[in-house]
Amino acid sequence: MKKEIIYISVPVILCLLGILFKSFFLSDTLSDTQQILDISSDLSAKFYKDSLVQDNVKNIKMLYEKNKRGDP
Repeated sequence: MKKEIIYISVPVILCLLGILFKSFFLSDTLSDTQQILDISSDLSAKFYKDSLVQDNVKNIKMLYEKNKRGDP
């Protein structure tokens, strides 16, 4: 009878400890990780936008030089 109580109580206690660990310690870590991911995605979007703008500027300069006419 005592072994059955131990076999049942140990997994229940471990599950409760896991839930407490998740609620106290992991919630802060997960929110910090989410903030880092948000900042990273913003920086990635800005970098992609800047690279597109720089590519367009190069194309505009090339087209200007190609279509430039001599001064009269």
